[in-house]
Amino acid sequence: DSHWHSEIARDCRMFSIPPSSPAGEAANFVRDLKVQVLLNLNGWTAGHRNDIFQHRAAPIQANYLGYPGGMGARYMDYHISDRVASPPDLCDGYTEKLVLMPGTYYINDHKRYHLQEAKIQEGAGQPGSDSRERWTKKQRQMIGLPQNYLIVANFNQLYKLNPGVFREWALALSGRPDVLLWQIMHNSTNASIAKSSMLSVSIPAGLKESQLFFTQNTEIIEFIRRYRLMVMFVVTWLSDHLVLFQSCIGRSCPGYLPFNSPHCRYGCSMDGNSVSH
Repeated sequence: DSHWHSEIARDCRMFSIPPSSPAGEAANFVRDLKVQVLLNLNGWTAGHRNDIFQHRAAPIQANYLGYPGGMGARYMDYHISDRVASPPDLCDGYTEKLVLMPGTYYINDHKRYHLQEAKIQEGAGQPGSDSRERWTKKQRQMIGLPQNYLIVANFNQLYKLNPGVFREWALALSGRPDVLLWQIMHNSTNASIAKSSMLSVSIPAGLKESQLFFTQNTEIIEFIRRYRLMVMFVVTWLSDHLVLFQSCIGRSCPGYLPFNSPHCRYGCSMDGNSVSH
């Protein structure tokens, strides 16, 4: 168990429902606890149990945090957000009533969670200093990154990419031979197929094979360390990973976001370092 689980267990009354429990049985369990407000932290993401909410397990049911969009489900009463991520003039697009928080809806404890990593980076010196340059060079060597490139990265899973998005990235970077596009391979079995597909799109768009760099998936703390090595991260048009997104901007790494898209709104809600286009 994580230290987060331990802290919550210490401070709260803890109850758990086995993931395999039938929805009706799980809903009755929640009702027996006389829960008044039930928060859905998954929404339409992997591992969700929206079927429990469909059984109206609590008088008030709200969607929050894990899935930033509306549920489109009449059994959800409220969507907790803020005025940037969910502008009031778009409220007609939600089946839920909007509960708009002051500031950002995306509450986190990023600094404490990555305190050890932050101390290591601070000990390396200020950005631009000789000691920080030596630290950066060492980190690049450990990963295998070329030394003389500006790094643009996308750490999303490959199913969130499509040829149109990748072609746009290739076209945008094709005039910069000093830029490297770094992509994570989450599934080594399909790595060769993915590389071949990317090259078939990027080379005609003007991005050289030598400007593509691939590494395997890694632990979250290693992801955080890698953000210091890039000059910008890019996200897909249709789907993104908000946890990675938040980790990036938590490390003061600027982002390239499609203008007037949900990702643009979520990013601007989280942090002013995000750049929309």
